Amino acid sequence: MKSKSIKFLIEKTQFAALVVILLSALLMWSCGGGGGQQKVMEEQLNEVKESVTADLADIKDDLEERIAYLDSQIEEAGEDVKEELLEAREDLQVQLSTIENELEKVREASLDTWDAVVAETNNVVSEVRSKTNEASLKVRELLEDE
Repeated sequence: MKSKSIKFLIEKTQFAALVVILLSALLMWSCGGGGGQQKVMEEQLNEVKESVTADLADIKDDLEERIAYLDSQIEEAGEDVKEELLEAREDLQVQLSTIENELEKVREASLDTWDAVVAETNNVVSEVRSKTNEASLKVRELLEDE
């Protein structure tokens, strides 16, 4: 489980570095003018969007794996913890839905909306990771007590 935590920290750091690089590039490009520059900025935006989309897809995959694991534990769990495990599964499902919504927003973002989308996505990713960790801790404690 520690390797997943380390993986999350690495992914979070990579995501933050990517956002800083993008914002710096957008700032530098916004100082100039011309149609060619607009095209270059759009190409760079598309590259960054692909990277951010891949990062969000990794988080989505992790959530799906956690839900699948939880499903297997729910099948084997005693009645005393089954309800709490179902609640934890529902919490993870909400986080999965949130990440899917963010993926769609990133895909639809334009140069004009990108800064706002990135800021919101950073906040959402932090919140999702926090809630996912809470749910995972709850599950771990429930399964250890059983």
